[in-house]
Formats: sequence, C-alpha cells, structure tokens
Amino acid sequence: SSTEVSETSYCYKVRVRDLCGFYGVEGYQGCSIVLGGDSEPFEHMLDWNPYEKWPGGISHYRIFRRDPLVDTTFQPIARISGDEALYTDDELNYEVGAYWYKVKAYEQPAAGQRSKRSVSQSNIIYLEQKPILHVPSAFTINRDGLNEHWGLEPVFVKDIHVNVYNRWGAKVYETRDLDDKWYGPPAGSSYTDKMSDNVYLYQIYYKGWDEILRSKTGDVTILK
Repeated sequence: SSTEVSETSYCYKVRVRDLCGFYGVEGYQGCSIVLGGDSEPFEHMLDWNPYEKWPGGISHYRIFRRDPLVDTTFQPIARISGDEALYTDDELNYEVGAYWYKVKAYEQPAAGQRSKRSVSQSNIIYLEQKPILHVPSAFTINRDGLNEHWGLEPVFVKDIHVNVYNRWGAKVYETRDLDDKWYGPPAGSSYTDKMSDNVYLYQIYYKGWDEILRSKTGDVTILK
C-alpha cells in the first residue's frame, strides 16, 4: 500500500511457499513499467521505462487505449519494437477529448529457452485534449447550395449551449446539439431585417472533457 506505481519503477522477485512452510527458489527479478504522457494539440505522447530483467529481453510492446465513447475496455492500438520506449498517438477521435492508456511488455525467450510468454503491464494514465471551437462569421441564404447554413465546428467538445440574437436582443435561435445547423430566420418573421445583410449576435457556452466552462461571443452575418 505504500508503493507509488504511477511514479516509481519497483524491482521485485516472487518466491512460493507451500502448505508445509517450505520455500521454492526465487523467480527472475523484474522491474515494473511506469508509463507517463503529455498532451499536445491533436496528439498524445507516451513514454515509459523499459521492462528489465527478463533473460532474453523484450519481444515487443503493445499500446492499449480506451475511448469512453467507443470502447468500454482497453483496445490495442499499436505494436512496437522492444527497443522502443516512446509512442505518439495522433489518431484521435475528434468527438472525444479523454483517453486512458496502458502499455504491456512481452518476453523474448533467451537462446535455447522455451518461452514462458511472460507479460508485464504498466500503470494506467489519463490524458485530455483541450476543446477547440471554430465559429463561422457568415453564411448565405440565396439557395445556391453553398454555405446555406451556419454550423459550428467543434473538436474535443463535450457539451454546448448556443444562443443567437437579432439586433434588438430577441432570441432567434437556440440549440444544445453539437451537430445542429441554423438556416436563418424563417421567411416572413417579424424580426427579419429588410436590409441586404443581416448581422446577428451569438453567445456560446461549451465544455470539453475537462468539464471547464468556456464561452465565445461574436456576430454572424447572413448574406442574401
């Protein structure tokens, strides 16, 4: 209970005692794997100390990841050489900003030795991506099939609340759906301007997977 397996690599041996109190021979000494990582925009960089003390060394490592929207368990995402102790995961799901990782080392049999297929597993780490939200500044309603709606482009965003107001402060649009689109005020609405260009104000509150509330305000222009 006093160990800190997420911070320190511990070396150990296993020794078996039978019901009569006699001890068997000590097993090989092993040293635990400590996995660490850093989050950069659109990628997670993992590093760990190599597993030590197998007589034949390491055959290979496997990287495992858990995506909370897709996987309920860890899934292997990469296999790398036993000589490597670094991996960059840049194949992230842009809808998800939270990931768990672990690494497993697989034993390489020593010369003339049968494989015991020993496996050592690291600690588990958690990494987050900061949310990114792009808000378009204009769209058209001229029915030419181009830019006919106003839609946000969220990356690693978990929750959102969007409000759009006309120049008199009346709310003309609201959504909490990340995929929702606004096609402008319906024709004949009392709040529709008669000018060629209409400018509306937006207020957006959103959260990433870190649960920090963020906000954006600005304006969007409808080009007729």
